[in-house]
Amino acid sequence: MSAGIDSVASPQPVRLDPISIEAIARRVAELLGQDAPLLDAAAVARRLGRSRDWVYDHAAELGSVQLGNGKRPRLGFEPAKVADYLDACESSRRTGDGSNAVTTPTRRTERGGSIGQGADLLPIRGDIPPR
Repeated sequence: MSAGIDSVASPQPVRLDPISIEAIARRVAELLGQDAPLLDAAAVARRLGRSRDWVYDHAAELGSVQLGNGKRPRLGFEPAKVADYLDACESSRRTGDGSNAVTTPTRRTERGGSIGQGADLLPIRGDIPPR
């Protein structure tokens, strides 16, 4: 005798605790992240709001992967590592801790001096003092 549809018990809803939900979410993220294509330097630059040259200068910090051999091989970047870098920068900005922040020299420091170095400055108020 075969069991009919009426004899099959209807499934009861399953309730998961927050720890189980978090574990499932992390595992799904891991699985999705494994197949994520690598980003090129231009895409990373757009995500970080930086120039492509800056991305190449900080490639090691961003977890770059060398694609091919040669004098100037292309670089690929794992999206998860770029996101981790961005999170670390944002976290250091929120806490005021600059240890994770990457500083880029300004044009002034690249030139090796400051504006007006060695020049007489105009007075803010009053007449020009005699020499």
